[in-house]
Amino acid sequence: MSPLNYDETNVHQRPDHLRVHTAVLLIVVLLAVASAAFVLLSLPPPPCEVPLGAVYSFSGQDGATGRDIQVALELAAEIINHEYDLDVPLARTTGLPALGGAEVCIRFADSTGVPETGYGEAERLITEEQVVALTGAWHSAVTRSASTAAEEHGIPFICGASTEPALTERGYTWFFRTTPDDLAFSEALLRFAQELNDTHELGMRTIVIVTIENEWGTSAVEAEKRCIEETGFELLEIISYEPDLSNVSELALRVAAHNPDILIQNSYTADAIRFMHAYQQLNWFPALFLTQDAGFETAEFLETMGRDANFIVTRSAWAGLENPNPLVSEINELYKARHPEGRDMDGQTAREFTAFLVLADAINRAGSTDPEEIRTALRETNWPAEHLITGWDGVAFDHRGQNIKAAPVILQRRDGQWRVVWPAEVAHEAAQVPAPDWSQR
Repeated sequence: MSPLNYDETNVHQRPDHLRVHTAVLLIVVLLAVASAAFVLLSLPPPPCEVPLGAVYSFSGQDGATGRDIQVALELAAEIINHEYDLDVPLARTTGLPALGGAEVCIRFADSTGVPETGYGEAERLITEEQVVALTGAWHSAVTRSASTAAEEHGIPFICGASTEPALTERGYTWFFRTTPDDLAFSEALLRFAQELNDTHELGMRTIVIVTIENEWGTSAVEAEKRCIEETGFELLEIISYEPDLSNVSELALRVAAHNPDILIQNSYTADAIRFMHAYQQLNWFPALFLTQDAGFETAEFLETMGRDANFIVTRSAWAGLENPNPLVSEINELYKARHPEGRDMDGQTAREFTAFLVLADAINRAGSTDPEEIRTALRETNWPAEHLITGWDGVAFDHRGQNIKAAPVILQRRDGQWRVVWPAEVAHEAAQVPAPDWSQR
């Protein structure tokens, strides 16, 4: 009889000891499978020729921004590791040519937006994952702590989007920042407001500042106060709030009671959304709403607010998707194709993408993964403007590690798009001020 033509009734008439053996065998198999799965899950990441660490918040209220940045960094790594017909360093080769085509890989770590966690994760990436350099961390306070770990271990740290001025005033020798800082951004915002006021005789005079109470918010306020004094506006009040404040209605009411001509706000995404809803409920909006990027330029904020985000003005470190450099649209299309929600790049992702490429290029020019050699190459960086999607004059670092060729632009949200409105030589169109009320958006 063929083995396939057995009598199935015999299967159910086996002796008890065979049933027990079968059950035991099944349990053993299941345990083996579970054990194997556990081993697979707990295995370290696969070997990597050039491991780079990235510390960002991938959970918590700013997790969406961190995940957007992750897409940008993964795209940068893909461009480096494979051939792309793009006018950026390392795109038209495979891997890092000076290291025999070695590929870069990214070890991500979740700071959760907490400085202490950022420090611990940076240290873990250095000591356990053996990364040769770090990037991060969007939140200025986390960048401060994570870069401190890098400084203590002698590992290069490149910062793409944290803007606290003091980050480059610590005397650190392993820290590099590609973006402009809050002082440069604040000067741009207030110069824009002053020129607009004078040119069009708008009569704007009073300012209120709303700011989150953390290291970034505090440093931004100090820069804003200095620039307000220099431009001659009158500062009515600084309204500070604790991070994660769930109800901002009373604070919004204080702002509206002042009814300032200009509102300056320093907030991350969740707070920016809460305040916007509160202003809307009060049917109040200033003639000129100036924001320090951060939460007001993220995809999550813009998607949540929709047309209600129109007429916000933000300082930015890139000239938007309408930048005439064809590289901008080419990179953006690749980013959109990788993003699970098909999002465009923004000022956050464009800056982080740029910083990662600058780091990889320095490693290639060093021809080594030795941290000291990488640091030397970073100090010698001199990128021209045509390699950038940010619209800066280039990338070159001073003795503090600050990019001296990064320049801010001012954007206004109009018809669901960012328009460059300052400085005049790169502006797409003139700003619309005073802003219309909520019913006319």
